[in-house]
Amino acid sequence: MVAHGGAIPPRPFLQELHRRATSFSPRHSPPHTMADASDTSALAAAASAPEEKREKKRSFTVEEKLAVVEAAKTASLRAVARRFNVDRNCVRAWRDKEAQLAELHPNARRLPGAGRRPSTGGAGSALASKRRASALAASGDGAVESNAAAKRPATQKKKPKSVAATALPTAPSLLPPSPPADFLLIGFQGKEGAFSDVAARNAFQELQEAHALSPNEFETVGYSQVSHVVDAVERGEVEFGVLPVENSISGTFHGILDRLVASHLKIVGEVACVQELCLCALPIATIGEIECLLSHPAVLDHCESYVSAMERKNGAIIDRQATWDSAGACQIVKQEGARNVAAIASEQAAAAHGLVVLERGVGDELNSETRYMILGRLDAAPLPLGAAPGTLSTSTRPPATTKSSIVVAVPNEPQALFKVVAAFALRNVMIVKIESRPAATAGSLFAAQTTHCRDYIFYIDYITSQDALAEARLRANLEEFALWVKDLGTYSSSGGGKANVEPPRWKSVCNAIAC
Repeated sequence: MVAHGGAIPPRPFLQELHRRATSFSPRHSPPHTMADASDTSALAAAASAPEEKREKKRSFTVEEKLAVVEAAKTASLRAVARRFNVDRNCVRAWRDKEAQLAELHPNARRLPGAGRRPSTGGAGSALASKRRASALAASGDGAVESNAAAKRPATQKKKPKSVAATALPTAPSLLPPSPPADFLLIGFQGKEGAFSDVAARNAFQELQEAHALSPNEFETVGYSQVSHVVDAVERGEVEFGVLPVENSISGTFHGILDRLVASHLKIVGEVACVQELCLCALPIATIGEIECLLSHPAVLDHCESYVSAMERKNGAIIDRQATWDSAGACQIVKQEGARNVAAIASEQAAAAHGLVVLERGVGDELNSETRYMILGRLDAAPLPLGAAPGTLSTSTRPPATTKSSIVVAVPNEPQALFKVVAAFALRNVMIVKIESRPAATAGSLFAAQTTHCRDYIFYIDYITSQDALAEARLRANLEEFALWVKDLGTYSSSGGGKANVEPPRWKSVCNAIAC
């Protein structure tokens, strides 16, 4: 049969055309529907991703940043980053800029130093507990939060916990109640109860008894680093700073001495303390359970013989971990809550952080003495240490001793040091200490010279001459041979208020045995 001048196509051919046309129709689903479904879910996840990123990249207040920095002092960067939901690089950057963050804080002038702990008694303790209670009330009760989580649908995602809610309970440790305006603020490095804190309180209590302070009340303020103490004194946040400069066993703390030379401060006083090292732990701990010891590296070195004896007695190796200061080690032990961890610190540090003293006198040398220098601004007057009644009998040094400290840079030539020492010898002036340091540590003072590997400067401590004319001629003679001379201050030296431990005499021991 013929239609329109052509043959009619067979029926199977028409059926095939119809099948192909309907297979590409949009009303029918294509054969690869599962792949398209996965692509659709991926697109949906990608569409929601920017919103989640915007939620994580929130801005942090100064209080929140300081809270993160404070937590990073006692925990690892990874733990702090997970706890506060923040990147580790941000934690590291905020930790390096802690001083700038403290300046930006609205209460920075009233509350200098982020390392100070709140008061543990009296009105300060009540105020701190009241702040913690209000913070917990603002963040919500834990039971209510758990019930809300149980009622939440399974498909609803839980929002990440904000840094503000986590930082609120730790805010009182960063923002302690400010002392009254008539208090004299004294800065030190470490936490409450650190050896520097004890030395500062001993020195200024002596001045307080002699009514030599104006005002006559003082309060110590802790800082996390030595440079922060120096900067606080230079800015006027605190009146004085107390820093260790030398120990009778480990020697000079060169980093602190170098920081003093580079600063615009001077020494206004010196206090020497014989400090007792104590083994501090939780009340439930015993000496036989100790597996880890925390303290300052210098303190751990002073107790090496005692720790080795503990290892032989316990039959196990004790891990030694260094911290920024001994009082901070006590704080870590308290926060960990483990009975096998202990700290070596002062008795005051143990009491301040809720620990007990398991054993006293754990140092290798019972008469280990540390010299602390009291730093003030250039216009500050020397402190009259050694003038308080009732404290002179326990002083380890003569209270009327007046010392001077200078830094001398000499040319690299023969007899240069001999000429400097001869200037003291010809005037019968006693040199207490002389120590060399690389000239690069005082690079800012070499304005016209370029320091080399073998260039040195010399720190000299000497007893100040009672003759003012002889003292002036001594300085003039030093100026003749030296490249430059920097005066670090003339000050009084006082003992630390604790007598030396008298070693046992064999004769008295034999007499006691014979009885």
